[in-house]
Amino acid sequence: MSPQLRIRAHMRDVCEVGTADAASGPSPNVSFTYANSTRCRYARVNSRNVPNGEKQTLTDIKISLPLGTTITQEDRIKLTKLNGAVLSPERFYAIVGESLENGAEIVLSCRRLVGNAET
Repeated sequence: MSPQLRIRAHMRDVCEVGTADAASGPSPNVSFTYANSTRCRYARVNSRNVPNGEKQTLTDIKISLPLGTTITQEDRIKLTKLNGAVLSPERFYAIVGESLENGAEIVLSCRRLVGNAET
C-alpha cells in the first residue's frame, strides 16, 4: 500500500476549504465560501490559558489534508465531521504558519475561530 493510501485510511474526519470572496471588502469584513468536502485528520497539539481577564483557552491544532488539495495560508478550514460524527455547530479554523507537505499529506497548523470570526 502506498504512503498516500495509508495516510488517507487514517483520515476519519471531514473538512471543507474556505476561500475569501473577492468582493467581500477589506478585512475584517471578509466572507468565505466553503466547498469540496474532503477527508482530513484533526489532531489537538497544545492548549493553554490566556491571561486576559477572561477564562479563555487557545488550542493549537494540526489538520492534515490529502496531498494535492489546493490551499493557501489565507484560506480557512471548516471541520464538519469528527471521528465520523457530524459536528453541530461546525468548527472553523484559521491557518497559522506555513503548511508542510511530507510526501503523503499536507499538514496545517491551525487555530480555532469563534463568534463573528467564523465565516
